[in-house]
Amino acid sequence: MTMSKVFLGLLMLLITAGCGGSTKPTVEPSPEKTPWLFPEPQIELLKSDDYRVRGLAAKNLGGMGAKAEIAIPALEKLLENKNEKPKVLAVIEEALKQIRGEQDEGS
Repeated sequence: MTMSKVFLGLLMLLITAGCGGSTKPTVEPSPEKTPWLFPEPQIELLKSDDYRVRGLAAKNLGGMGAKAEIAIPALEKLLENKNEKPKVLAVIEEALKQIRGEQDEGS
C-alpha cells in the first residue's frame, strides 16, 4: 500500500469520524475539572510564589478576553510589584489589553 493511499485512508477516517457525531463535550466544563477555562481559579494562581505560574495564569486570563474582566484588579496589582520578572509583567500587560479588547496600533 502506498503512502498516498494510507494518507487518504486516514483522512477519510478523520472526516467520517467528525460527520454526524455530537459536538457537545462529553464532560461539562467546571472550575474543578477544567480550571483553565474559568477566571476565578486563574486569579488564585496569580498569587503563586512561582513566577512561571503567575505568567501562565495571566496568559490564560488574557486568552479568555472579556470573560476575565473580574481579573483586571488582580492583574493591575501585579503590575505594581517592582520585584516581578519583566517577562511576567509583559504577559500581564498583554493580558490586560486582551481582556479590555484593546489592539496594538500595528494591528
